[in-house]
Amino acid sequence: LYRVYFDAQQYDKSWCVASTLSFFGKADAEQKKFYEQYKPTGVQMTNRLDNQRWVKDLFHPDESIFIGKMLEPLSYGALRAKASSDKALHLLKKYEVDLSTSTATFARTYNFVSQVLSLPLVPRLYLRPDAAGGLMHVAGSDPPAVVCGNALLSGYTQAHLGFVIGKHLAYYRGEHFIRTLITSHTELKGLLVAGLQLSGVVPPSAELAATVQALQSQLGPTQIDALRSISKKFIEAEPNADIKRWIQSVELTACRTGFLFCNDLTAAAQLLQSLPPEGPVDLPVREKIKELALFSVSEEYFRLREHLGLRIRV
Repeated sequence: LYRVYFDAQQYDKSWCVASTLSFFGKADAEQKKFYEQYKPTGVQMTNRLDNQRWVKDLFHPDESIFIGKMLEPLSYGALRAKASSDKALHLLKKYEVDLSTSTATFARTYNFVSQVLSLPLVPRLYLRPDAAGGLMHVAGSDPPAVVCGNALLSGYTQAHLGFVIGKHLAYYRGEHFIRTLITSHTELKGLLVAGLQLSGVVPPSAELAATVQALQSQLGPTQIDALRSISKKFIEAEPNADIKRWIQSVELTACRTGFLFCNDLTAAAQLLQSLPPEGPVDLPVREKIKELALFSVSEEYFRLREHLGLRIRV
């Protein structure tokens, strides 16, 4: 594959193959040299992701668009139900970062990644050099907030930070946001069925009556209209919706997102091994690395590199 791309003068594709071969220790001397010669030194992107590139190329193929679109309006209700004040969550103003003016490496990378991802909502960033830990969502924060402890504030390259931040921020896209609020796939499945009952496309049940009533009071007319609109399509497209697989595929999409800002399988694998699992049904790290390796030589990844201005110049 390397030779096919190289002979066709598709040098960026051949570089991607050489990079992946190097990760597995299968690259020959020429491929190693080519990979090292054009290996990027930082995160350099000249464009932003649009919705088409997200859905067509960045979403993992197993990720159901319909489940995500069904859960998106429900996330507004879940957020309101779980919301607490900044004071109650100990979100102190002195730690909040102004992304437009901060010179901290982490904050600048966070701002850059959030802009490239074209997120509808960028969570507020709090830097806590006095606290242990990495990048974490603050449960109950509204507007959403994240806290970064001292584990990531020194000793990491921009590419390493790009992977961690990109992976984390992928969960703030509308279809994925519910995962920052609910980690249990059983609870998520119950919420989904309650949404279908609220829409009137499935009959009500005593078991979920309280959840449906809560959603009705927490969602505004816009969210309820969106819910009804997608519910009929959802029932037709996903009669046997697999919530567990959706959770896993969203995590794989997040891994792909982080990889876009890193473009280094060795670094991505090391970081994945150091990060905590994304809930009880998360995939093993080796499965995530395998999926990233497949993505790294895919047409989807090649298109994303072209769109974002990442292609090497020979």
